[in-house]
Amino acid sequence: MKRLSVLFGGLVLMFVLTACGDGVKSGAVEVLEYDELIKKLDNEESFFLITTDASVDDLEKTNLINMLGDNLKEHDQGAYLVSLDGVDYSELDSDYDKDKGEVYYSEYAHSKQESAGGFWVPKMDGLSYVEGGKVINTEMMHAKENDNRNRNTTWHNKKIQDQIEDESSEFEFKIKEMVDVRIANLNELDIEVK
Repeated sequence: MKRLSVLFGGLVLMFVLTACGDGVKSGAVEVLEYDELIKKLDNEESFFLITTDASVDDLEKTNLINMLGDNLKEHDQGAYLVSLDGVDYSELDSDYDKDKGEVYYSEYAHSKQESAGGFWVPKMDGLSYVEGGKVINTEMMHAKENDNRNRNTTWHNKKIQDQIEDESSEFEFKIKEMVDVRIANLNELDIEVK
């Protein structure tokens, strides 16, 4: 009987651990294909998301993925990384009508995106958060206050490599600052990071 109880307890523990293991582990940055991202958004999942139009191969030549993972781990978080290189991601993009000064948000935009300032530009905004399938990027949150601490790096294709190689850019510090500031901004917007 005692063996049966131990076996049953082990199975329950395995089930609980499996159910909790759906997200990205703390400190991990997992590559996700675009189609998988859309499924996660449609399933209304919550997670940190890094998007860029740089290829995964280009990113793997740098230490960027490790830097992001290390800094996310300080907040007990992980993230999915999606390369938009060669992908039609127009369903994620918001549009800006310069003449009217209006933003037309994508269906995947978070309802608080306007409060966060600007709109999400997937090919170059880097770290964002997805809450219940809706994306929020806080890069422009303090832009009106002339606070550029949040606009510290561009995630646009080859510019990433240039910034990493430029010793004067203090790229590693900028990555840490970006993670810290964007998580603080989410807290300021009362978005619970899970």
